[in-house]
Amino acid sequence: MKWSANQLLRKTGDYIYGVHIDQDHFFNYGDSYPREIYDPSVVLEYGKFEGIAPKAPQPIESWFPDLQLITLRTNEGSPKGLFLGAKAGANYDTQHNHNDVGSFVVYVDGLPALIDIGVGTYTINTFSKDRYSIWTFQSQWHNSPTINGIQQECGPQYKAQYAKYTKLENGGQFEADIAGAYPTEAQVKSW
Repeated sequence: MKWSANQLLRKTGDYIYGVHIDQDHFFNYGDSYPREIYDPSVVLEYGKFEGIAPKAPQPIESWFPDLQLITLRTNEGSPKGLFLGAKAGANYDTQHNHNDVGSFVVYVDGLPALIDIGVGTYTINTFSKDRYSIWTFQSQWHNSPTINGIQQECGPQYKAQYAKYTKLENGGQFEADIAGAYPTEAQVKSW
């Protein structure tokens, strides 16, 4: 098999580059951890991808429109300066969903400045009807706004109404309307 011709593998690699902040720090959302330690036996297998031309690490921008996910940094190829990771998306992405539409992280010189709390310890309630009674799954514990005292809800209808990235001469602009992640009682038309 010619690994470099496999678009799924290429996109997986692009994603990993895109969400990498510095060293073992990655943009985390949902139930992912902000720090990753790889299994050395798996890393040894990476040699099989020798034919794939590598991208520069730490790209200045990575836009994943299907996920409505963006990462931007001030200096390509370097952790120096600012890093922003932001997610619009939906509150029904996977069985590992968190109510975190509109969440973001900011790193300065490769170190966390504004974080997403991430995932807690899985319990018997994690994959039950009581999932969203666990604080780490609720939007108020991510850095998503509570609007008129109302948190985001889970379900395929609770999602960003749009997300758009525009490349600019000196950076980029990310816009998202996350009002759709809230139930009607939040009385929000746009956010």
